[in-house]
Amino acid sequence: MQKIINYFLISLIIFNFLFVSLGAYLYPIASIDAISIWYLKAKAFYLNNGYIPLEVLRDKFYLNTHPQYPLLLPFIFYIFYVLLNGINETVVAFINPLFYLLIIIIVYKLLKEMEIKTTLSLALTYAYSMLSPFLAQGGRKHSGDADIFIVFLNWLAIFFSYKFIKNKK
Repeated sequence: MQKIINYFLISLIIFNFLFVSLGAYLYPIASIDAISIWYLKAKAFYLNNGYIPLEVLRDKFYLNTHPQYPLLLPFIFYIFYVLLNGINETVVAFINPLFYLLIIIIVYKLLKEMEIKTTLSLALTYAYSMLSPFLAQGGRKHSGDADIFIVFLNWLAIFFSYKFIKNKK
C-alpha cells in the first residue's frame, strides 16, 4: 500500500510540473515584470552583443524597468538568446519550470537528508509544490519573474547549509 501511495504522490508532483510547463508554453510573457524588466534587459544585451547600454538604465523613460535590479537573470536569458541565435521568449520561458522542478527535487532531497520517511517526504514535497505563488513562479502566468530563481538559490543554500551542519565534526 505504501508503494501505491508513493507512486500516486510522484504522479501528482509530475502533474504539477506538467501544469507549470503548460503555463510557460501558453503564457510565456504574461507578467509585466517579465516584459518590462527581465526580457527587456535581455534583449538589450542581445541587441548590443553582450553589453547593456547604460544610457537605457539612466533614461527616465525606462524607470519602470527598475535599473537597480541585478542583471544576472537578464544575462542568463541573453545566453539562451545567443544559443538560440535569436530572441525567443517561448523557449526561455521554460527556464522557470526547470527551476520549479529543481526546487522540488532539492526539497525532497533535503527532507530525506533529515531522515524523514519517503512517503512523508513525498507528501510534504507535493504540498509545497501546490503553493499557488510557487506554481505561478514555475510558469503559470508569471513566467519570466526573478522570484523562482531567488527561491532556487535559497533552497540550494538551505540544502548545503544543512549538509554542512550535519556533517560538521
